Amino acid sequence: MFDEWIWSFHGKVSKLALVGVAAILWIIWKTRNNACFRNVWPSDPSSVIYNICSIVDDWAILQKVLPEAFNRSQGWAPVTLWLTSDAR
Repeated sequence: MFDEWIWSFHGKVSKLALVGVAAILWIIWKTRNNACFRNVWPSDPSSVIYNICSIVDDWAILQKVLPEAFNRSQGWAPVTLWLTSDAR
C-alpha cells in the first residue's frame, strides 16, 4: 500500500517524497531510542518537527554541493573538496 503511494510520484518529487519519509522515520526512531535508553524525552513536539526539517534541509544542501560525486557510467567517484577559511 505504501509503495504504491510513494512510487506514484515522478522525477524529483519522488526523490523528495522518499527523503521526507526517511527523515520522518529516522527522527521518530532516534526520539524513541533517546526516550527508551537515555530517558530523554522531547521537551516540545515541535523539536521533533524541527529535527525532521533540519535533516531534509541538510540533504538538499548536499544534493546541490556534490552532484558530481556519482557518475552513472563509472559508479562512485571520489570528490576532492578544499575548505578555505579567512578567519585567523
